[in-house]
Amino acid sequence: MSVAEHDPSDNRSAHRDRTRGAIVQAFLEILVDENPATVSMPAVARRAGVSIRTLYRYVPNKDALVEAASTHLHADLLDELGGEPTTSDLPGYLGRLWPKLAANIPGIRVQQTNATGREIRRLRLERRRTVLTEELRDRVSDERLAETVDSIIAITSSSMMVELVDRMGHTPGRAAELAARLVQLVLDDAAGPPPSVSPPPSDHHGGSP
Repeated sequence: MSVAEHDPSDNRSAHRDRTRGAIVQAFLEILVDENPATVSMPAVARRAGVSIRTLYRYVPNKDALVEAASTHLHADLLDELGGEPTTSDLPGYLGRLWPKLAANIPGIRVQQTNATGREIRRLRLERRRTVLTEELRDRVSDERLAETVDSIIAITSSSMMVELVDRMGHTPGRAAELAARLVQLVLDDAAGPPPSVSPPPSDHHGGSP
């Protein structure tokens, strides 16, 4: 599309995305310093630089704000994929998502350390479990399905990103490559026979059985 043919709706859409992003980012920043129970919608509006009327147009209540925060940093990727990523999407998805997460470590820590943050993570976990369970149901035995799903979720979580990037010093891109490799190892293992269980040690202390 030429400049002359530029669709004004593109600008409106970009403005909406920026405004929504500013609101959610303001909410996460407030959670760093304040008790989640005392965070008010007017305080979020002030921090985001929008009117209270604008705030309620994007998020009508705090529950909607928590829901928006649960997909904030990867909303554009989810739109491109048409939903939560499958295992085949993960290498490219993590390669683009984890640099964003690495630039927002305080927001990640909020989600790990207070009640509102944990609710944000719980919503995300439910979505991921549903998508991966459906994807892997025909590839992994029922006995190993739940543990395989949860292993993949743990490997690709923001907590793993923080561990690899913030504590171990890997670049976000390299960390994403390592995580994707671990996911493949989990899938390869889950596709094989179930691991054998060693018999318990004998209580026999000598002599004939």
